[in-house]
Amino acid sequence: MQQRTLLLVFCLLPLLGFAEENEEEEQKLPNELENITLPNFPSAGSPTYTFPVDSTNDFIFSIDANSLTIDADEIIRYTVMLTSASGAQNVFYEAIRCITREYKIYGYGTNHSQHFQKKREVEWRPIHLNERGVMRYRNALYTHYFCDRYTRNPFPQFKVIRNLKLGVEASIFKYVD
Repeated sequence: MQQRTLLLVFCLLPLLGFAEENEEEEQKLPNELENITLPNFPSAGSPTYTFPVDSTNDFIFSIDANSLTIDADEIIRYTVMLTSASGAQNVFYEAIRCITREYKIYGYGTNHSQHFQKKREVEWRPIHLNERGVMRYRNALYTHYFCDRYTRNPFPQFKVIRNLKLGVEASIFKYVD
């Protein structure tokens, strides 16, 4: 009986270690959130870059020009505004990591609230090629505006801005520096 107990404890030790690792990862999450400073909520007069997603969508998609950054970690952070035909607006402060084709949402708000609410859980999620509906904008940003499809690196900020200003056609050419 004593041998069975020891065997059971021996078999469960790796699982206990795994649980501790997951707890440590979960404890890191609030620290990551504390390090992210949400930008100012875009005002009605903020400069924006409007970009098309597809012809079947009734939404207008815009990036707040003041929030667009590409950091040393090669992550593009931005505020995106999704405006419906009725004028209702959802606003997200997000990031795209080109090398892994992922996105993360840090905060959200509406044109009625006029401020960002920090997300409790912030994690990287895949950008799906076949995303349907209004959330297809992330794939459009990844594919046509933010990321070099050959190297999977973010374009430099001036090229991202140029792509947003000129539209999808600008992104079909490989840039040579």
